[in-house]
Amino acid sequence: MFHHLANTVAILNSGGMTKRTFIKVKSSSQVVKTLLHALYTSGIIASYSKSFDNSYFTVFFAHEYSWCNLKLASSSSPKTYISYITLSKQYRTCPFMLISTSKGLLTHTEALENHLGGIPLVVVSFGLIPHK
Repeated sequence: MFHHLANTVAILNSGGMTKRTFIKVKSSSQVVKTLLHALYTSGIIASYSKSFDNSYFTVFFAHEYSWCNLKLASSSSPKTYISYITLSKQYRTCPFMLISTSKGLLTHTEALENHLGGIPLVVVSFGLIPHK
């Protein structure tokens, strides 16, 4: 699971920083779809769609924002667990965080609504900056 997530984050960062209109991401696991859906609902990407043969996703970037840098929060070996209390105190205003919880992969706002902690997987290391 982790290498699919790492590859997707690297491709998204590369495409976003080079100001591409869209990129293609291999749809190799459910975690890729979950990450894209979370980025879409958070407004970080404009949209995404699956190819006809289900081999890749086409991801369209939101033009009103310059690209934020996505960062992997956990590596494949040592896992760092964040409790609900820590999440509510230190990460409430975080722009975006994807967390692996007992209820599946959730954004930090969904985890806070469900009073859950978990293992952070992806965070936005810099906030979204609107174009002027």
